[in-house]
Amino acid sequence: MKREKISSGQRDDKTWTKVFYTVFAWCFTAVVLSAAICAGNRSAAELPLTALGLPCCLCLLWALNHALDRCAEWLERRYYAILGVFAAGMFLAEYLLALQLRHGVWFDVEAIFSGAIEWVETGSFSTYYQYFGYFPNNLGGLTFLYGFFKTASFLGWTDYYAVSAMAASAMLSAAMALVSLICKRLADAKCGVLALLVFLLSPQFWFLGGAVYTDVLSMLFPILFFYLYLRYQDSTGSRRYLFLSAMGLTMAVGSEIKCTVLIMAVAVLLHALLRRGLVRALELGVWVLGITAAVSLTLNAFLYTTQLSREEARENNTPLLHWVLMGLQGDGLYNSQDYEFTRSLPAEGRNAALWQEIRNRVREKGLVGMVEHILRKSAIDFGDGTYGADDFLKIQPYEDTRLHQIVLQDGAFHNWYRGYTTAMHLAILVYMVLGARQLATGLRSKQDELRFPMYLAVFGLWVFLMAWETNRRYFSNFAPVIIACGVLAVPSGGKGNGTGRNDRREKSAS
Repeated sequence: MKREKISSGQRDDKTWTKVFYTVFAWCFTAVVLSAAICAGNRSAAELPLTALGLPCCLCLLWALNHALDRCAEWLERRYYAILGVFAAGMFLAEYLLALQLRHGVWFDVEAIFSGAIEWVETGSFSTYYQYFGYFPNNLGGLTFLYGFFKTASFLGWTDYYAVSAMAASAMLSAAMALVSLICKRLADAKCGVLALLVFLLSPQFWFLGGAVYTDVLSMLFPILFFYLYLRYQDSTGSRRYLFLSAMGLTMAVGSEIKCTVLIMAVAVLLHALLRRGLVRALELGVWVLGITAAVSLTLNAFLYTTQLSREEARENNTPLLHWVLMGLQGDGLYNSQDYEFTRSLPAEGRNAALWQEIRNRVREKGLVGMVEHILRKSAIDFGDGTYGADDFLKIQPYEDTRLHQIVLQDGAFHNWYRGYTTAMHLAILVYMVLGARQLATGLRSKQDELRFPMYLAVFGLWVFLMAWETNRRYFSNFAPVIIACGVLAVPSGGKGNGTGRNDRREKSAS
């Protein structure tokens, strides 16, 4: 069956589409090269493994896709059974590994984890009022964990680390399954199975169940939102509003945990406006942003009525410009001096003072300096295949196991682990770039056109992170989106739409 062709009015001969994919390809080519060349804090033992591993991983993914072509019809018939076995197996593996990697809590992790426990057991999280006075952005993560812990306490389950690990493992497994479903929907079952193989070959995902913080807790929501958007495209009647409501709730919860989830909503709304028209974009915007705003306002009203003080919040909340300022110092990493500077400023006129310091730092760097700065930030932000999980796993580990020798930076096998995972991660980025270059030459179907929101969201995330504090973890909640883009671009020798995909028809709402 032939894939549904896009209408002549929607063909990719529009300058803005070609320009976007071209700019994306050039920018992320620079990201990949920066990550490969600007080694950051990688050890001498890790560098050759990453350098040699990158071409090997590229070839491995191509070979796997080529091999899957040979059994494409069988995979089409058995796809959902394969998906079910994978999701169940991955959940069990992640949960058991998380229990082996049990660890303590500290600072940010302590605030949302121990704060949620205190809230369940005492009715308040007063021990952490000062922290949330400075960092209200983590109130969503606190509330999210509180919901799980409260439910578990009703059932008599008070091993809250195990509760959080089970919740994180379930959401991570669901995110992987959604990537596969999206690849199947936009290509074929073979592509969906390739996505599952990529996750199996990416051991950083095996160990994320124990790294319970906002990065992992929000990882499900960008990819879930996009999947619901695809389903919304095909829906009619009352089902249309069911998917709109689900999209709104997904964005509301996800953006409360981590604000970067909103980037996916912006990307989808822009796609709806450019491809579906103003009426469709307004329908999406009203439902999604309306539900998101309603949930946010309700949660804030509840917390600042029953727990926190708005007066103290106005005095102590860390302004958003602080993270922009910090992102311009050195390589943009966390530094205590900028926190001291921000907190030394009176609330009245604080933002003006921060703006002035930001302008000074940009002026001092100049154009060439800013380009170099962005390349260094890109290397750190997108260049670590471990997703920085050891930031949490290293906090007071309960035991010293063989797994710790792999996942912790001072472990005997960590260089091998990070070298390989970074090579595989960079291989996915390379295929994502190749996909952008291909899409810049012209869209062949509506399935190709529907990849646009994912690419736009990844690009938006990069732009945001270049203006923000540098951290190797901050991109990770969009890792499933990046993997979907990369997997969809892996070529093979199969016949079909010219990219090795078997043809399949997808309905798409006008």
